[in-house]
Amino acid sequence: MNSGWEKYFLPSYGAIQEVRSPIKESIFFGGLCFLISLGLILNLKQTRANTDKLIFLLSTQPGLVQKIEILEAQNSILQSEIVSEKHKFTKQLETKTEKFLNNYNSLLAINKYKGEGVIITLNDSTKPLTYGENPNLMIVHNLDLLSIVNELWGSGAKAISVNDQRITATSEFNCIGPIILINKSRVLPPFTIKAIGDPEELERAVSNGYIKKYDLENFGIKFTIQKNESIEVPASSKTPFASFKGNL
Repeated sequence: MNSGWEKYFLPSYGAIQEVRSPIKESIFFGGLCFLISLGLILNLKQTRANTDKLIFLLSTQPGLVQKIEILEAQNSILQSEIVSEKHKFTKQLETKTEKFLNNYNSLLAINKYKGEGVIITLNDSTKPLTYGENPNLMIVHNLDLLSIVNELWGSGAKAISVNDQRITATSEFNCIGPIILINKSRVLPPFTIKAIGDPEELERAVSNGYIKKYDLENFGIKFTIQKNESIEVPASSKTPFASFKGNL
């Protein structure tokens, strides 16, 4: 039990609690203010860093825009070149494909062929035989026709027909007496050979070939060569293949 004077000098428990509460609050608010200040300082530093970056980007923006414009222009040029190369490649492919099909059709005689060239006619001699003359020299033989056809091929002919029989790499010239078989079809005189190609070259080749024009004429065989700007050679009726394209 306390004496009477202690109440004047010793604080009570309630008074001590009242003193401690303000101290705790001061410490709490002081710490809170410190944290807030620290956060503001860090945020200010980050804001300053972002501002510096923004200032740098703004200062270099004209150069970047110029570089972007140059790259876009270069990209546009490259795109145009790609389109141009694709167009050229497509044209080349179409040209080569068409050339291949034309050569294929010409080789197999799939389609009829039109163009300039020469028309050659041969017919047996009508002059009377004299004593000692060989009658075989007065008629056109299968070897005569074959020789002329080979001369035409060698001079660049693109298509040939004999009496409307299309001549191909597999055509046969056979002779049975006075009858000539071409593609196993009977062919009788007069013989009409149509060849499409350079008219000058074809005429020169036939006139100066293995079978000479004047040699045949000496035996009375009628032999004429005419250049023509528009000749049509029929398609072969023997080929089993279907056509890729229309008439040439």
